[in-house]
Amino acid sequence: MSPIPPVDLPKSLEGQWDQVSGKLAELPVDLLAGTEAVAATVSRVAVCSDFVLATLLQQPGTLVERLAEPDPLRETDLRQQLELGACSESDAMSRLRRFRHVEMARIAWRDLSGWADLETNLEDLSLLADFSVCAALRFASDQLASRYGRPIDREGKELPLLILGMGKLGGYELNYSSDIDLVFLHPDGVEISGLRNIDIEGYYRRLAQLLVKLLDNVTADGFVFRVDTRLRPFGKSGPLTVGISAFETYLVRHGRDWERYAYLKARLLTGQEYESEVFDEILTPFVYRRYIDFGVFGALRHMKALIVREVARRDMADNIKLGSGGIREIEFIVQASQLVRGGRDPSLRERSLLTVLPGIVGSRQLTVAAAAALAEAYRYLRALENRLQAMNDKQL
Repeated sequence: MSPIPPVDLPKSLEGQWDQVSGKLAELPVDLLAGTEAVAATVSRVAVCSDFVLATLLQQPGTLVERLAEPDPLRETDLRQQLELGACSESDAMSRLRRFRHVEMARIAWRDLSGWADLETNLEDLSLLADFSVCAALRFASDQLASRYGRPIDREGKELPLLILGMGKLGGYELNYSSDIDLVFLHPDGVEISGLRNIDIEGYYRRLAQLLVKLLDNVTADGFVFRVDTRLRPFGKSGPLTVGISAFETYLVRHGRDWERYAYLKARLLTGQEYESEVFDEILTPFVYRRYIDFGVFGALRHMKALIVREVARRDMADNIKLGSGGIREIEFIVQASQLVRGGRDPSLRERSLLTVLPGIVGSRQLTVAAAAALAEAYRYLRALENRLQAMNDKQL
């Protein structure tokens, strides 16, 4: 392949282009035949992202084939690309990682080429994480079944591990190189059979442990997603999985204001049949108070002060996420407004920041101009953050 430098290549990247062009020249001559849009953007994308270039060199045919699909991701597309089946654990980990790299590179390519807007990119990244978690869970369940069986109720229905996606994953706002924050719950209060040589808590704990390993462990193929489970009840000192009733008891007795903030974006990735029990009966009453809750400001001020001290300690004043005027401050403004009035105004119970802003204007907590300014700044900073992370598939 004979690479052509981007027409708008700045002088500061000319040295980078010399290295990139040599690598692109190693690709098969006819790789991009019939893919005019891909061929027209390959030089620009390759010089902007070492991660995309590396994926293109490692899996050229697969990535170019996926780039020929112009639309945003759909679960049916992903299922066609990955089926773990009855392979070994090491093979499953390798397939998950190689699949993830191609899909991440596809999303980054669409972003850097201007084929997709910010909201589409964030949703695609979140859908990719959702699918990866569910694929790993299906494989983990099959692996444990041969040794322990499967938990089923009296009607013969398998009882799922409930996985709450938190933070940006819950809000369909995931970054290119985000951790995914997960909380694991399991059904209780029903008659469970089907398991052997293990109790119900032990089974779900092992299932969650294997799921985290499949996604988080760094192998020769890298990782799928870094998994953070510290938002669970009692944090690192608490059990990895808890029953739904124990979860409710914890929030009633021990739940703190920062946890209300954390669970504001929570979303069930699995076990949607438990949506009403988990949200209507437990999380919504915990997160949103029936009265106008000005008391939450004290907790948010404390959280903000901790972040400010950490930013100063680590000399991160210019960090686009945590620094002054960064992404986190926009999130504080919006989510504080949700917590204060969301108990009385259901329109404020949205998980997505951009989606909830009109409701905050409607509740007269922000002017139209202020909301528009926040949305513009948020879109700019998130796009910048994502593109910086897409350079090397690394967090800032």
